[in-house]
Amino acid sequence: SMGGVKLEKAIADGTIKLIEASTNKACLSRVDRGIADVYLNNELMDTSAFPMVKKVINIKENSGYVGFTLKTKNYPFMADVMVKFNTVIKDMKKSGEVEKILQNYK
Repeated sequence: SMGGVKLEKAIADGTIKLIEASTNKACLSRVDRGIADVYLNNELMDTSAFPMVKKVINIKENSGYVGFTLKTKNYPFMADVMVKFNTVIKDMKKSGEVEKILQNYK
């Protein structure tokens, strides 16, 4: 899966609740309205119609994008989560771990 084994485990054990929708816009709308906290997608989306969605680092050009809700009053920890997430992804890119993972999907 796009989120990897750890994400799949977190969904399976109930740590993370997976909410799916039939379109990318429906997913972005859920983040924008605060129904979902994070949106993970495999293509770059125009988020201009969703002012409460913040685009964050991409894994590799046109392969993975994450958006976090900007409704941080409900999530005072969100700024810290975004910084930590971006740091981990940058470290994974530097170490070659991202490229190694991507090789499994080519």
